Amino acid sequence: LEAGKTLAVPLCMGPGVMQARAVRSLEELAPAGPYGIPEPPAGAPKVPPQRLALCVLPCLAAAPDGTRLGYGGGYYDRFLPLACNAVKIALCRAALLEPVLPRECHDVRADFVLTEDALYACKGGG
Repeated sequence: LEAGKTLAVPLCMGPGVMQARAVRSLEELAPAGPYGIPEPPAGAPKVPPQRLALCVLPCLAAAPDGTRLGYGGGYYDRFLPLACNAVKIALCRAALLEPVLPRECHDVRADFVLTEDALYACKGGG
């Protein structure tokens, strides 16, 4: 934000569906949904997924090949193919990095996995 970049944050629209919405300040975010994850207001401007350059992905666990384990809602697996040119970085605690995780054909892998100890470049991400 300080560099003048557009910050887009997910807004959950329904089960398994989210949109990228622009915010000017982190103070615009408010806890929402069953997990209390901060979201932008419903009136925040939409950002087309194709305009995203970087997607930061939350996860419960990850593997060095970019496979992510989430809550099972498929929000990111549905959204990420729309943001096809964006670099995808999964944030994962080092203690939750697993050598291998199960992966289904619709699961979208990260290009990188970032822990507090290392950055893993994932071969075949996407």
